[in-house]
Amino acid sequence: MGVNTLGWNRVRYTLLAPAYDLFAGFGAQRKRSIALLAPRAGERVLVDGCGTGLDLRHLPPDVR
Repeated sequence: MGVNTLGWNRVRYTLLAPAYDLFAGFGAQRKRSIALLAPRAGERVLVDGCGTGLDLRHLPPDVR
């Protein structure tokens, strides 16, 4: 029988990824990378391979 990839991805991103981000401590690097990008109001940003999406919280609210 095949592996249930969808089920495994759901477990990985729901349970494991937040724990990884918590212990790896990339928060400062995520915040700095967005700050260096310096997005302005009305601009659109593509975060390629955003994984858990924790980078997105560092985008200003008026940036899409």
